[in-house]
Amino acid sequence: MPDDVDDNYAIERTSLILFQKVVSTLNERLKDQPDNATIKLKLIDFYRKLGHPDKVRELLESFEFNDLDTYHKNLWSYFSVKSPDSKISNSESSPFFQVHNFLSKPALEQIWQLIEQNLDKTRESQVSGLHQAGSDPRSGLYDSKTRSSRIINSDAIKPIRNWFLALIEDQLPKIKSQLSLTDYSIPQCRELQLTRHQHGDFYGLHQDISQDKNKPVSTRRFTFVYYFFKEPRGFDGGDLLMYVANTKEGLLSNAFTRIIPKNNTLIFFPSDRFHQVTMINSAGRGIEHSRFTLNGWFH
Repeated sequence: MPDDVDDNYAIERTSLILFQKVVSTLNERLKDQPDNATIKLKLIDFYRKLGHPDKVRELLESFEFNDLDTYHKNLWSYFSVKSPDSKISNSESSPFFQVHNFLSKPALEQIWQLIEQNLDKTRESQVSGLHQAGSDPRSGLYDSKTRSSRIINSDAIKPIRNWFLALIEDQLPKIKSQLSLTDYSIPQCRELQLTRHQHGDFYGLHQDISQDKNKPVSTRRFTFVYYFFKEPRGFDGGDLLMYVANTKEGLLSNAFTRIIPKNNTLIFFPSDRFHQVTMINSAGRGIEHSRFTLNGWFH
């Protein structure tokens, strides 16, 4: 874990405060110019960065679909509940697909029992040969500057593996449509991890694939992350930032969607998308202060 946890968390909070100030200013301008499309489009971008999908949806739906540019038409397909006559597929809009209230209460209770029985069977999360933005590729190493969290040993999660992955597979038809996987075929390989984030933990900007075609992770197609934690939520942070670009050069736009984890929620996204997990801040290090995920990949 980094020594400068408080400083890093403060930087993230400062960014959020700045985004909120920009949104406040833009909303004041919109009061005077309610039909100003430029102001609305800027608000859409900052509401995405703040993690307010309802506001993004409201603003997008104030436009006629065909009046939007390609980029914002694509955003519509991920945020809007309306169905335009034609949806397009474009690689520039941070595609993702969410499922709320994913597990039943008994199923989630089984996972909690497994965690309580295996908290001593953990290891530090590694950077498994992935291409890290701004750094050299690493292979199966612990790197505290890139990632900090703990993973419960794979043997410990065997009792839930099969039925949990079966529930994930039930979502595959929706994933194919929402993520525009035109060459989709039945997955041949499935990976599953149970990850715990505590105070100071994070995951820096990265992709879930390797650029080295000789590495097994280079064939990952899409990522899934199931979020769960004790209520009431005992931590701040731990947000997923989904960046627009899937190439390192495209990150200069700094356009991303913040996804604030909700309990018992599942999210899917293409594994080649750059993304990160913001730092966790909590008053303690117990289960009630931790953010847990069951995360994995299909090839």
